[in-house]
Amino acid sequence: MPDRDVSTIRDLNHYQNAKSIAKSAVAAFDGAQGPCSSHRLKHRGDKKSHDSTPPLLEKKYLKTDYNCLSCSGTLDQGDLDGDNVITVLDIR
Repeated sequence: MPDRDVSTIRDLNHYQNAKSIAKSAVAAFDGAQGPCSSHRLKHRGDKKSHDSTPPLLEKKYLKTDYNCLSCSGTLDQGDLDGDNVITVLDIR
């Protein structure tokens, strides 16, 4: 679920990209000892489908998505489906 400050499709794209970058940063420090690495070791087999997507693939998808939305002029639009929440379902 996006942050409550996400009000446009552009914001949603930037939010998803930031999540991907953060996931890459955590993966880079996989060998470091800390709360994240101990949690990953403890729950090694519990992979969700969105956790198994390679970060580079996710970033390339978001960049392509951003370019397509920019060309179509829908980046600065808000809630398109009328449910008062910005989600991927608002991308057209």
